[in-house]
Amino acid sequence: YPSGHIVQVVQSQYTTHFEQTINSGDGWDYLNDGSNDLKVAITPSDNSHKILVTFSIGALTANTGSSGGHGLGVVIDRGGTAISINTSGDGNPHGSFIAHQYNGTYSAHRGSYSVLDSPATTSEVLYKLKLVSHTNSDYVIGFNRSLTAGDYGYDGYRTTTASNFIAMEIVA
Repeated sequence: YPSGHIVQVVQSQYTTHFEQTINSGDGWDYLNDGSNDLKVAITPSDNSHKILVTFSIGALTANTGSSGGHGLGVVIDRGGTAISINTSGDGNPHGSFIAHQYNGTYSAHRGSYSVLDSPATTSEVLYKLKLVSHTNSDYVIGFNRSLTAGDYGYDGYRTTTASNFIAMEIVA
C-alpha cells in the first residue's frame, strides 16, 4: 500500500448514557459504563503502520450533582500507557484534553479529540479514556447526557447522545 493509505477502520459506538463516580484522590479512573471500560481495539497488520484514533464524544458532564463550573481531566490510554499528554513539569494532572461544563444547567462537554499513534506492533491495541475529577472528592460524571437526565419530554438541552471511538490503521 502507498504511504497514507487507510488499511482498516474500526469503530466502537456507544449509544446509551450512564453515570460514573470518580475521585481524583484515587488517581485516574477508566471511563466505565458499570460493566466494561469503553474502548476501541485494533490489530495493526504491520508494525510500521500508524493508528489514527478519534474520540468523538456526544456529551460528557463533569459533575451531575451541580450546575457550577467543573473540569474533568482526560487521558488517552494505550494498553496502560498514557499517550498524547502534556509534559510540563508542574504538579497538575497531565492529560490529553479537558472536558468541562460551564456554570449553568445546560452545559456538557462535546467534541472530538484525535491523535496519530505509532504503537509499533502487530498485536491488538486497546485505546481507552482515563478520567480525573475536578478535585479530590467524589464526583458523579455523566456520559452521553447533559447535567439533567430523565424523562422530561422534549427539552432539547436534556438530549441524550451517542459517542464514537474510531481507530484507523494508516500506512506510514
